[in-house]
Amino acid sequence: MMRKWIAYCLQLYVLGFGLTGWENVSAASASNVNQEINELKKKQDNLHDKNPI
Repeated sequence: MMRKWIAYCLQLYVLGFGLTGWENVSAASASNVNQEINELKKKQDNLHDKNPI
């Protein structure tokens, strides 16, 4: 019985730690993606200004 309880607690700990780390990585990645999108939009606008269709 004690082994099952320890295994259960360990699983909860690992799951909680994994989810917490995942959120931080996602937030950083989303921020980087948004920044890259904004930079590409600026480049697109600059190219359009130089060569309007």
